[in-house]
Amino acid sequence: MKSLLLFLGSLFLTAVAYAEPVAKNAGNVPLLFTEQVLPVDDSGAVVSPGDAVGQITHLITIVGELLETHQSGWKKAARIHLCVTSPEVEKEVRTVTETVFRGIPLTWVVSKLPKPGALVAVDVVATTEFGEKGGPRAKVLPAGVRIFVSGQASSLKGMEAATRGTMEQLQNTMEQLGRSLSDSAQIKSFLGPMDDADVAREVIAEFFPEGETPPLVFVEWKSSRPIEIELVASGGRSRPGSEPMEFITPAGMTASPVFCRVVRVNFGELIFVSGLNGDDLYKPNEQVNVLFGQLKELVEAHESDLRHLVKGTYYVSESDVSTEFNKVRPDYYDPARPPAASKAMVAGCGDGSTITIDMIAVVGE
Repeated sequence: MKSLLLFLGSLFLTAVAYAEPVAKNAGNVPLLFTEQVLPVDDSGAVVSPGDAVGQITHLITIVGELLETHQSGWKKAARIHLCVTSPEVEKEVRTVTETVFRGIPLTWVVSKLPKPGALVAVDVVATTEFGEKGGPRAKVLPAGVRIFVSGQASSLKGMEAATRGTMEQLQNTMEQLGRSLSDSAQIKSFLGPMDDADVAREVIAEFFPEGETPPLVFVEWKSSRPIEIELVASGGRSRPGSEPMEFITPAGMTASPVFCRVVRVNFGELIFVSGLNGDDLYKPNEQVNVLFGQLKELVEAHESDLRHLVKGTYYVSESDVSTEFNKVRPDYYDPARPPAASKAMVAGCGDGSTITIDMIAVVGE
């Protein structure tokens, strides 16, 4: 780690050409999902106040140690999700990440963070050989069946009631699948305001035995509802005799031609794709078509296609591009098998764009 810190310390805040989007085949092996890691020291105090480069340097060190503790590491990262508090912070952080994380799929979103003074936060998915299930900081999703549940949201008012109502919905969904919330490898919440994140965290923890809450990630969104929650979970051993993918609408929910409530991957190798950012040189509908063209090219290079999309997270920062995205999706998705998905209106998307598509696929059968 010392050599890494010396290397990072030599980097200057000069312009770095942004890396092209990439996709990475993570195989059908155990995956480690981390919590959203904040740039704090052992006492919980934010390090390097006001210094984005200092904070990402610290995160590279402590997240690297977390990965190594679970028999993984940065070289095994399948995707890195970075939340930054402003586009300016993103530019500073990229002077480090574009070099250190080159070749790893990265997804960026602009969001307030659940710790005042934190400018950047990181959560990671990586392959692992860790033989235990892990805990709240990092948990293993075993090889085998993987379950991806789209964001669900209760109509109840107030963060506490809405979080509890949403977790009850997710609990019901998992029970219908013959699983439980304890099978979750990571839970991601889109909520607003971020100041209520501690309330949501405490309610989510109520649904798990003490010390067994899975890794949590929080992104601030703009919505009339306080919170929406999605999760990824283990579904047990591989089921090679069944269909590779199942597109499931739990009882009590309605199906949609542009997203699936639950996608269950019974077997197959997962592909993680970089967050694909729109280009404001194009009109909103043109941006979306370009993004889907990029997505198609990236997954096809890994022996997949748009019929084998598993899970999408869509970040949008302007209503017009969100509207066009909704219009265009039916042109690309098979209505019988669209990916599980969540869409969040956020403060900003990667590279100053107004839309970012973050996607997971599976190698085609």
